Amino acid sequence: MSKSDHAATVQHPRPAITPQCDLLLRRRPFSKPADLARFKQLSRTQDGEDIFLSQIVPAVATRANGVVLESGALDGLHFSSTFAFERALNWTAVHIEAAPDAFSKLQENRPPSSRVMNYHAALCHTEQEVHFMMPGRAVIRRIWEFMSPTFRAAWYPRFEATLNTPQLKPSALRNTNAAQPPSAITKLTCAPLSRVLPPNLRVVDIWFLDVEGAEANVLRATDFEALQVGIIIKERSADALVELESKLLLRKAGFESVGLDSKQRNAVFVNQCLATHLSELNAQDSTAG
Repeated sequence: MSKSDHAATVQHPRPAITPQCDLLLRRRPFSKPADLARFKQLSRTQDGEDIFLSQIVPAVATRANGVVLESGALDGLHFSSTFAFERALNWTAVHIEAAPDAFSKLQENRPPSSRVMNYHAALCHTEQEVHFMMPGRAVIRRIWEFMSPTFRAAWYPRFEATLNTPQLKPSALRNTNAAQPPSAITKLTCAPLSRVLPPNLRVVDIWFLDVEGAEANVLRATDFEALQVGIIIKERSADALVELESKLLLRKAGFESVGLDSKQRNAVFVNQCLATHLSELNAQDSTAG
């Protein structure tokens, strides 16, 4: 047998399943085409992120009975990243929301059940008390401690930090005709993800990470050995330093970037251990359909 003939008969070994993704690779029933059609109909994401994931990582995003985590869940309906997964594919939806009024609506719209978990909490790298700013415009709600100076200056010009606490500036207190009304300030305890989720939750197939500029803080304290995460889709930060730090933290944790969604607003990262098996899993899923 020639060397070329021998090379043609060599079969490369399958990638080893390591502890970093053994739970992620447990087999689940392939979703029926009807389920996937309903999945698209039920999509409520802002930019079609859930449908985008079903196209680029179908082996993960189109299986039944997965677990999807959304940090920054709002009211559970508006721009929900979990709605289609739970209702069409029977996934368990885990929601984390910091704003008191949004969390109250979340409890009404997506009441806790065997497939829905709701947690009123803010995420950060170490447990601490923070100040959640709640102006009339929901899109600029943020935790004061995690705002960049530029964001504070642009959206909260009437506030200043006094002993690390947001206070109205004296000039704002005197100016009753200021265009921007004072924000309601709610004190919250923020904590690492491991302190918020139940200890028996050990695997999350997809994590939608949208915590309005605090992504690096959240990732810094996430124990990816205790919690196996398959895919992270993270809203890109306008702050270049925050975005760079988030990417470096994800790379260190064993995630590789696989691209941006169609609107270029969200970046997708895949667990490298899981990524070594995706081609094989996608091929199996295509034949199963």
